[in-house]
Amino acid sequence: MHINDLLKLKLQEDLYNELMIHYNKSKFKNKKLYKKLCLIKIKEKTNHLSFFEKNKKNIPDNKRCCSRIWDNHKGSRCYYLKKNNEDYCQHHLNMIQKNGKLIFNRYDEDKPIYNEKNNRIPWIEKSEIETLNDIIQKQWNIVNKIIKFNLKKQRQITP
Repeated sequence: MHINDLLKLKLQEDLYNELMIHYNKSKFKNKKLYKKLCLIKIKEKTNHLSFFEKNKKNIPDNKRCCSRIWDNHKGSRCYYLKKNNEDYCQHHLNMIQKNGKLIFNRYDEDKPIYNEKNNRIPWIEKSEIETLNDIIQKQWNIVNKIIKFNLKKQRQITP
């Protein structure tokens, strides 16, 4: 099962539980009908949800702006159209005109390490799945250390 589906199921479950708590406070008499209506509405409202954004525009690469954007720490290429035979969209042309440079460079150049205030820029180089996998692996290692420590402690206690 994909992580998007798991998140959607968890959301649906949480919504259902929350609505059931409100049932006791409501004046609704038929609990069976209330449950059925809740499930129908929850599925209706959450069916279209996606927790990961897809590419917003399908613009060919040769017509896309060449600026790098923040994109939630990933540093992706800008999604907008180039303007007037330039390499950049209107927003990034205005940025160059105002500041003399792009904040995050071009997409085909190295990502800047520091911003204009000399603070380190926290780029994320891994996908969401890789990051989630790293977190799970770290938690697994912590659990194993605790188990080993407890086993070692039990062996030492016996006289």
